[in-house]
Amino acid sequence: MIRVMLLLAVLLILATQYASASETVKPGEYITSGGWGEMKISRVADGSLKFEISAIGGNAHTCGLNGKIVGGRAVLEGSGEDKPCIVTFRAEGKGVHVSDNDGGCSYYCGARASFTGLYLKPLPVCESMSVMQARKEFKRLYDMKSYRKAFRTLEPVFRNCADMTLWSELGLIRNDLAITQYKMGDYTGCLKTLKPLEADARLSEEALRENYAPADADTIIPIAKAARTNLELCRKKGAKP
Repeated sequence: MIRVMLLLAVLLILATQYASASETVKPGEYITSGGWGEMKISRVADGSLKFEISAIGGNAHTCGLNGKIVGGRAVLEGSGEDKPCIVTFRAEGKGVHVSDNDGGCSYYCGARASFTGLYLKPLPVCESMSVMQARKEFKRLYDMKSYRKAFRTLEPVFRNCADMTLWSELGLIRNDLAITQYKMGDYTGCLKTLKPLEADARLSEEALRENYAPADADTIIPIAKAARTNLELCRKKGAKP
């Protein structure tokens, strides 16, 4: 009887170890630091996991790939017949480290983009759907001139998610919050919010195009122009007579 119990215990331990090895990641949404990569992992009807990854790099080059995770990895069509794309998923802390087989997945990316790196589990307020809803509600309230309510709607996204937000999206959020602070009479707060955009706001469009790749310049120019206008507004109102 004791031997049977010991055997069952050993089998249970082995089964647990196998399950841990075969399921290294959990379903959910993951985002990289800097917001350049997003990954969604979900469970399908047969109990297996599938993934979707989208990433953006310099000059708006992107990566996009999806597939089924088996034993902690996905095998996809690669850049050559003899070199498939092997994506490996490894649990790391509260996130998942994603890697490929030494360029075998370049087929899915532009020249300046990569999807490999550590993807982190965001706070609920930072998940893509939550951010989208917050921005939509912010605009509705701002258009109604309910500036304080609008600010309270968007500010938690900025406060909690800045480290996981793509630079271009973060620039838009900074401008939205700053002009709202201006409307609220918080000129010091407005200037503080815009501080990271100040250097680009000083530059001409020509200078910005010299500093950035073409597609990135097209993105930063309207952000810098809006920041320049908002900075001028808040400086004038904040200046002591």
